[in-house]
Amino acid sequence: MVPHIVAIPVATFLWVLLILTLIGGVTAWLARVPVYASGSGIVLAQQRRSAQRDSLAVVFFSPEQAVNLRTGLSVQARVISMDQAVTGKIVEIEPGLVSPYMACQHYRLIDGTCMIDKPSILVLINLGSTVPVAQYAGSALTIRTQVGSQRVLALLPGMGSLIGEQ
Repeated sequence: MVPHIVAIPVATFLWVLLILTLIGGVTAWLARVPVYASGSGIVLAQQRRSAQRDSLAVVFFSPEQAVNLRTGLSVQARVISMDQAVTGKIVEIEPGLVSPYMACQHYRLIDGTCMIDKPSILVLINLGSTVPVAQYAGSALTIRTQVGSQRVLALLPGMGSLIGEQ
């Protein structure tokens, strides 16, 4: 006869808990969540000659995000003065970093609208004809674009480096 160290309901509960923990771990290992790059910018007053009706925006991204950005990438934009999100595409990525002073001078941003305070990557976004330039030129906007994905497990502190993801 074998002595009972743990009552059968407790042992059953512990086995169910172990199985649920393993299922949760496998799910966290396999499931992926999107990674986004975000930036802020303004709608430009000038339009590109090849696309007279399309509005353009210049967006400032942090240097760490430059590796993930590429021409043709789809973006979600929210013009602050509009109450809707619009989609656009990255049409140009300026090489190198630009200082806040040079960016504000080049795009004629006055002190109140100069939204960068550190060197940034300049990205030109085509917003199409959904944002009329005559109404929204100079308006601030925020941009979000999906640049990849990562495992859910990588979101736990310290786990990203252990499993080889940032």
